Amino acid sequence: MISYFYLIVFSWKFEKVRRISSSTALVGTAAALAVLTIVTYGVTIIFYLLYPNYLDHMEPLVASISWEWMHGHVLYPNWTTGDAWISIYGPLLFLINGLPLLLGPSIFSSKLVGVLFLALALIAILIVLKQTTGSNLRSLVLLASLVGLFEIFPGYPSTYQYPYYQLPYWNRPEPFLITTSVLALVVIAWKPPPLLAGISIGVLAGLATGLKLHSFIYLIPAAALTVARIKSLRGQFVVVIISGIVAAIFVLLPYLANGVSIVGYLRFLRVAFQEHWSGFRFIENVQACFVLTAALVVPCIWRKQIFEYSERWFFAGLFISAATIVVIGAKVGAGSYYLLPLVPAFIYGIAIGCPRSATEAGGITALISIAIFLAYGPNLWFDMQTAKYLYQVKAPEERDKIAELQNYISSYPDAQIGISDDEHYPSYYYQVLSVWNGLPLRVSFTAWMDLAYVGVDEKYITRFVEGCAVKTWILPVGNPFMKTNGYTELPIVSDNFRRIFFANYRQIEVGNAYQVWRCNQ
Repeated sequence: MISYFYLIVFSWKFEKVRRISSSTALVGTAAALAVLTIVTYGVTIIFYLLYPNYLDHMEPLVASISWEWMHGHVLYPNWTTGDAWISIYGPLLFLINGLPLLLGPSIFSSKLVGVLFLALALIAILIVLKQTTGSNLRSLVLLASLVGLFEIFPGYPSTYQYPYYQLPYWNRPEPFLITTSVLALVVIAWKPPPLLAGISIGVLAGLATGLKLHSFIYLIPAAALTVARIKSLRGQFVVVIISGIVAAIFVLLPYLANGVSIVGYLRFLRVAFQEHWSGFRFIENVQACFVLTAALVVPCIWRKQIFEYSERWFFAGLFISAATIVVIGAKVGAGSYYLLPLVPAFIYGIAIGCPRSATEAGGITALISIAIFLAYGPNLWFDMQTAKYLYQVKAPEERDKIAELQNYISSYPDAQIGISDDEHYPSYYYQVLSVWNGLPLRVSFTAWMDLAYVGVDEKYITRFVEGCAVKTWILPVGNPFMKTNGYTELPIVSDNFRRIFFANYRQIEVGNAYQVWRCNQ
């Protein structure tokens, strides 16, 4: 990908190349590829929504926790004495995901909210790009470039059901953080009075932090540009202070809700802070950052005008944000997808970095868009084909699983859903169905991956199988409790846990997708 950008930069010095890049044929090609990119992405999302399972193991956990909180459960339980599950996400994420479920819980509705927020973000960034470039065509091409750059963040087959690229539209924080990032760009493109702009950025920074602790970092570019537009040092100081106070208020507001404990949240965060730093993740993050930066540098190199003072602040803030996220996202369990919410800011940087000449700007954006399509178009096509396969081929099998599990849940209202082996792990995602049917979430083995990885004593989940504390377990077919931990590639639970389980339970039913184990006592 970066080589394409280097080629553009090198060839731009030739007059013939500049004439070709501004030609109707090349710009038309870029527009056609832009439409193809956006349509392909839209079709992929539709298949994702219609597929009756999740692609990521955290999606059902987020949906389960959201439902539990909406129905009176504490949001951050103490796993040493209560239910054994955790999430490092802030309370705002569960509020956003929980409210739609109150209208009727379903896998479709639990996935729809992320899709809708991403759609809002794409519409908003399109309006911002139109205002910045003054061209419908260039804004469309840049929007397609944004969608293409979403494809640079890989998933990890050891953790997920199918190999794919990270989803900016799932129910995890990313689509909501992308939306807050885009709304910050709306603020700076709208150019309200400095105090109003500062307050708006503060609100968005607070909301972002309420989704994930570090997420105010994504608002640094917009905040820097807002401050730079204020002429006096005193005015800058006042706006920064007021914006910080507003952000703090919006960070703390969710903790006033029933069942939310800031102490409990900090207990969960201590687990995340114990995850080891990963050199592999760091290199992956640096590579993704280089791609985003290369896309931005191309138009800036050939811009003949000097950047405005506030624009220079924006770029400085953007690079500070990106460098910080590269480091934060280098721990085990994180990754380059932490950069996803910054992609709109990089695209906005391309828009303001282009030459003032509409002809030159059109040619450069066309070349950038084509380069991105050549590099990541195959990823877009692969994602669409995978989503199509899941919907057309795998969906009937998944619906049969749902029907079978629903039958077992009705027959054994005291049951908890457990795990078996790696092959059948996606069947465990339907644990969310038991939660929606009113069964408490006593233990999440998805969350236990993190707890086990940082060395939390296994006795906190062994107590659920000792003395038949849980009378019935419904497990996917396969070897009970043999799923490996995605962090260590070792079994999630020890031989001792399995020994206690087999001593206390016997298998009483086996279906096509699930098996039932009942207490011996």
